[in-house]
Amino acid sequence: MGLVVGTVTTTAKPESVSSIEYAPDQQADAQRLAAALLQTPLLTAADVPEITLVLGESDPSLLRDALSAFSGLPCAAATPAG
Repeated sequence: MGLVVGTVTTTAKPESVSSIEYAPDQQADAQRLAAALLQTPLLTAADVPEITLVLGESDPSLLRDALSAFSGLPCAAATPAG
């Protein structure tokens, strides 16, 4: 799973809290990302085309800080060759 910054947008009515939104078929990837960010309480099923990080105005979860410190997802353990 790679990460790409998509379109960054603002809205007329900003969200008050942060969330990690995902479509039902993206649940496993969303959980993996949320765990790596230590932000699993922010997981929210939603009607979105891709996993979407919503940064709320007050951001009590400190998602912005977690993203700033994010160095990547851990790799799966390698299996030694024969």
